[in-house]
Amino acid sequence: MEKKRSVGIIILGVYHLLGGTIFLLTGASWFFGLHPERTGSVLFSAGILLIAFYNLAVGIGVLTLKNWARLLIFIYNSATVILVCIGWLVGFPFNLVNMLILAWYSWMIYYFTRPNVRELFE
Repeated sequence: MEKKRSVGIIILGVYHLLGGTIFLLTGASWFFGLHPERTGSVLFSAGILLIAFYNLAVGIGVLTLKNWARLLIFIYNSATVILVCIGWLVGFPFNLVNMLILAWYSWMIYYFTRPNVRELFE
């Protein structure tokens, strides 16, 4: 029996694919010197491209209901939440953008650990 993806899974899969595409275009423009500021380094471009490939892989994995994609989202988002909180402790601004990032990533952790969503990925 084929598992049916929920609307939330489709939205989050497409979200990761779109994010990956944007990061891919940005990283490529920095790498090839097409970015308007032209101050990018190869190392910076490689980091952006790594994030792009992560997002593209996770987007495909989520849409095909692969458990490894759910686990990668959990690990990456948990690390992001921890780093944002550490940032606040060491003096980074406690502003609306950081609070929205924290809320978004925390919600994705909650969503992908819900029992009915976990069942879809098994």
